[in-house]
Amino acid sequence: RLKGYCLDRGFAPDEFDAVMSVYPTQPLDFMKRLQAVKAFRQLPEAESLAAANKRIRNILKKSDTAPAKNIEPLVLVEAEEKQLLAVATKSEIDIKPLLEGQDYQAALQRLAHLRSDVDSFFDKVMVMSDDLNLRSHRLALLSMLSDQFLQIADISKLQS
Repeated sequence: RLKGYCLDRGFAPDEFDAVMSVYPTQPLDFMKRLQAVKAFRQLPEAESLAAANKRIRNILKKSDTAPAKNIEPLVLVEAEEKQLLAVATKSEIDIKPLLEGQDYQAALQRLAHLRSDVDSFFDKVMVMSDDLNLRSHRLALLSMLSDQFLQIADISKLQS
């Protein structure tokens, strides 16, 4: 019933699925997330970040290497991965109070700022390095990014 209600209110099926996949338990919280995803979709960064999140989810799912428990910055070698770690660490701190206040729209807007660094990472860094320690740290970095978005919705479900 909830899906029909939301679709009747102008939300897209993939927006509904993106929110439903993180299993919010409160109807009001669900609706706040859904409104945030709809607003996020209008941002210029949305399509690129949705595609990046889909790529991240696939890499993590298919990898036979476990992500490192803790990311050790000194293990990372490429400038783009060091930069991504820095901005992802900052965004994790920035979105915490927004999530606590259920301001999902502001949290997604903050995460949208990661786009250029995520794009640079994927343009310049080979995640599946032959060096298993480096690979596990890169996977941990991707997991960290994915987890930030998944606190709100699975934006990899958004279709372009």
